Amino acid sequence: MISMDLGGRSAVVTGASLGIGAATVRMLADHGAHVIADASDTDKDAVLAANSKSVPLGRYGTAEEVASIITFLCSSAASNVSGAAIEVDGGQGTHV
Repeated sequence: MISMDLGGRSAVVTGASLGIGAATVRMLADHGAHVIADASDTDKDAVLAANSKSVPLGRYGTAEEVASIITFLCSSAASNVSGAAIEVDGGQGTHV
């Protein structure tokens, strides 16, 4: 983990109700920053439903789908995989 002292500093985080926004708020606060968090839509189901429309497959992946990729990568079947970046994002990262 990166060691940093953010005491006496302020940070504004938008989209702080879920995911990376919430994680960013926690990380900054853990390092001493005064965090101003905007979580305008705190209904998790509403946020997920709205955001999932941007995923080309029309839904977010499940934990089981991600776990199956991890299981494969940890198995001997993946012994020849080297330096690969495997996106498990339903195509979301490729439609920019």
